[in-house]
Order: sequence, then C-alpha cells, then structure tokens
Amino acid sequence: MNKITIKKVTISNFRSFKNKCNSIDEINNLNMFTGKNNAGKTNVLRAINLFFNPSNYDPQIDMNAIKKITGGASKQPKIEIKFEESQNELKSLSYTIILDLNQEKDYYKLKGKEEISKLSSSKKISDYLSKNFKCVYLSTTDEEISQQAYKVVNDMILQYYKKRNREIRKTIGDFENQYKTLVSTFENNIFGLEQEISEQFEIFKSSNIKIEPHLKIESNTNVSDFLLENIKLELDDAYSQAINTKGAGIQRTSLILLTFFLLNQIYTNVNKIILLDEPEAFLYPLIINELKKTIEKSIKDNEESQIFLTSHSREFIPEINNPEYSFYNIDQILKTVEYARSKNDTDINKYSTINKFDKKIKNEVLKNYGLLDDIDDYEDIIVCEGMTDKNYLVKILEEKDFRPQIRFQRYSNDTKEFDYSSFPKGASSIVPILIYLDRISNVDRKVFVLIDGDDEGKRVSRQINPNEYKHLTIEKYVIPDKKEIEDIVFSKEDFIDRICTFSVKLMDKRREYSEAINKREVSVIKATKDFITGNGIVEDVQNLKRLISRNLEQVNVQKEPLLSKLESFFYNK
Repeated sequence: MNKITIKKVTISNFRSFKNKCNSIDEINNLNMFTGKNNAGKTNVLRAINLFFNPSNYDPQIDMNAIKKITGGASKQPKIEIKFEESQNELKSLSYTIILDLNQEKDYYKLKGKEEISKLSSSKKISDYLSKNFKCVYLSTTDEEISQQAYKVVNDMILQYYKKRNREIRKTIGDFENQYKTLVSTFENNIFGLEQEISEQFEIFKSSNIKIEPHLKIESNTNVSDFLLENIKLELDDAYSQAINTKGAGIQRTSLILLTFFLLNQIYTNVNKIILLDEPEAFLYPLIINELKKTIEKSIKDNEESQIFLTSHSREFIPEINNPEYSFYNIDQILKTVEYARSKNDTDINKYSTINKFDKKIKNEVLKNYGLLDDIDDYEDIIVCEGMTDKNYLVKILEEKDFRPQIRFQRYSNDTKEFDYSSFPKGASSIVPILIYLDRISNVDRKVFVLIDGDDEGKRVSRQINPNEYKHLTIEKYVIPDKKEIEDIVFSKEDFIDRICTFSVKLMDKRREYSEAINKREVSVIKATKDFITGNGIVEDVQNLKRLISRNLEQVNVQKEPLLSKLESFFYNK
C-alpha cells in the first residue's frame, strides 16, 4: 500500500464558506480546529467528508447561503484536496483532485495540466479514492450518537468477520448471491402486486384525489443493512443495555473507541481519514484525558491515518506548540452588502474564514480559554514576583495584539495539603522558575524578568546569568532606586487616591499620610508600611497592595518606562 497523505484542503461555496480565505495548507497527521460556537468548525469536517462521499450532497443545506441569493454560474460547492503519494523512500507524487459539484456529472477532475493515467477521468478518480481511502465522520450535531454507532456496526463488523472467519465469509457470500436473486425476482413480479393493491385505493378516485401506490425495491441496499437489522450495540455496566440508554459521554466515547478498533482491524491496507467533531463532548475531564491519549496513540501506531478534529477542550488546546499537531482557528465575518441579483435591498454577508495559528491568534485563543499563563511550552514569557505585578503588566499591555505569558510562583497558606512555608516567594522565586522553564521544554523562549529594586531584588538579579540557560534569551529589568512596581505605574498622588479608596483608616488620616508619602524617598509601599506602624493603625499592607492592583479597567496607570522595555524586547520596537 502506498501511503497517501492530505497536504492541502481548499473549500469554496460550501455552507458557511465562500470562495476566499478557505485553505488549510500545513496539514499534519493530527489537525485541530478551534473557534467560537457557530463559527464554522464543523463545516470543515463536513467539507472533507463530502469530498470523499459526494453522494451525500444536499444543495438545500450544503450550498453557501450568499450564493443561493446571488446565483451565478459557479454557485455549487467546490472542494480541492492536494495529495502526496509516497512511491518509494526517495520519491513521491503530488497532485490535486477537485470535487466540483457545479458539474451535472463527472464531479471529479485533476487540477492543472498534469496527466496521471490512473486519475484521467472522474470515474477513475472515484474508484481510486474508494480503493485507497476510508473516511469516517463522527458528528455531534447531525444525528443521534446511537444512530452513528449503528451505522459503524453495519459498515464494519461484517467486514471484520469476513476477514477473520472463513465460515462467516463463505456464508455471507452465499447470502449475497441469494439476496441478489431475491431482489431480481421481486423486481420482475412487482407490477402485479401493485395492481392488486391499487384496487384498495379506489376510494380516493371517487373523491377526485389521485393517489396510486407504488412498491419500490431498494436494490442498492447493502446486504449488511439487511443482515444486521437485529444486531444492536449494547454496553454492559453491571447489566447490558442498548447504547442509547447510556449517558451521552459513555455513548460518545464508546463510538470513538469502536471506530478506531474497527478501522485498525479492517482497513489495514487503506489510508484512513478520521473526522471527529468535538470528541470531548459530554465527557468527564478524566475521560477526555484518556481519550486524548488514545487519539494520539492511534496516530503514532498508524502512520497512514490523519485525524481532523474540532474542539473547545482545555485538554487538547494546550498542545498548541506540539509539532505533532496543526492548529487552525475558524472565524466568522459579518458584512452588510448590496447585491445586484438579490431581491433584497441589502443582505447580511456572513461567512467563515480559516486562519493558521500565528502569535496573535494563538494568544487570543489561549486567553479566551483561560490557558495563556499555564502552557509549559509558550515562547514569550514575563517572569515577575507576584500577582500584583501581573495585574499591572496586563493593564500596560492591554492595547497590544498579543501579550506574553506571565509567570510567578503561586503559593497559598490556605490549604492543609501542602506546606508552602519553605517555598521561595517574591524575587527569590524567580531563579527556580527560570530553571524550570529551561528544563521543562526544548522550545526556545524570550523571557523578560521584572524585579523590584529593593535589596532582595538586586541580590536575585546578580544570581541570574543569562548564559547559563540553554533555551532562554533573558532580559532583566530591575526597577530603579529601591522602588517597586507601584512607584512606576502610579504618581504619588494617584497612588494615595487609589489606596485611600480601599482603606478608611488611611482616608481618615489622608493629610498626614500624603505628607509622609511625598517626603520619603523610599518606595510608596515601604512608606505606607512605616506610616501604618508609626501611627498604630491596624491594616494589612499586603492586602491593600493586592486590592489596588485589581479591576484596573477604568484606572489610568503610567505605562512608561515599562512598556518601552517590553516593546523593545517582544515587539521589536
């Protein structure tokens, strides 16, 4: 068997896709599509499935809506797939096949002027695809899971036994011959039966209603549909029940596992295309992790397989920098347009676009799922001393197309499970974080280290030798003059205003507090601690520090000089 892989997919005029910006051209063995609900992720899978199964085409739902409105000569879907076929270790053959449903027949053709004898006609291409590929589409939206499971059983269990059991193979062969004879006999004698039944329909004629019965023999019905009418998939969890009586998560996982098993057992000599629509749907998180491992193992064990999946899963999305995956984001564009052919004055032009992950898209997806600061192989990182620093950094970078991951040592004394007393805190945590980042992944990273200008910060800064880290390019920024981040993001007056909104006790002594802050050259946090201690005020300064760093959406902060440092390092400005 020659290994044949999909290298590029282009979708035109199919469902939510128009005829532009719809190419997937960096395809891996494991390909993942993210995007908001109703953006068009599932339509990518449907398009690939339609390419291999054009008989499934339904123009009422598969044609792009705008094309229905505007008409035109080329309004039906057109799907192009570029293949690469390995012929030997040193040679491979590339070609692109087009499924063009604007043609009344002969839907398939070879793109360009290349001539390949085995692909010289639509019929040959169709036979070639049938012989060399098995495409399986598992949806979460088009039909019930139990119906899909039944189709999988019908499609593959007989094939499995025909391959593994000589007696069943012979019995099925004999039955297929008898079945064909039976169908032919019915077809030859069905007219007489129709005539007899018609006599029972005379009542309609007396009321001037023209209805006549016709009997139709589905001669193209697969024999497996007939044989397996009474074979039902059941699941046993203490007692056996039909699959549709189990929970949706169990149904979904069982269907995927059954599909992988049968594909690997039966279709050993074909290239397998597996289309999974949200494999995590309905599943408990622990099961998602195990299912993810099964999917990844299937790809490693079967090089002739390619998987295309859509997902919202926090288990799959962290693989965003895994070279075994290709990631694409599906977005939806809305425009108001006037079309000459439309009966409406204006129409809403709503269509999907496919976008390969770049730094901006990757950043947006990770932020949307709350994962940006938790990915272990992210490329751009800021390491700081704590959550308050992070809050200000997020505010400072709010207008940038992307922001780096922000890491600091998380610790808490509120849990009895771990003793955090020995964990390094603040500046002391930075060196262990850098060591961790250098060792946990082979990704080359840019790391900006933000350190307070106190004695502890300067000591830690001296410990950081950028040349000691194999995978990190490090830039250090020590806040000058023994100051902390509050000294550079707030003027002294703004800091006093901000902190007094959270402390009634300091507000009551605002004049004295303001004088103490303005005459001291130490950091505003140190001056606040000294003022509280000197005046016998009971107030938690660390808690105030946290409070003033939160909810900064409507708060003006001074972004310089820190923004310039970050832009120079991460944004090449």
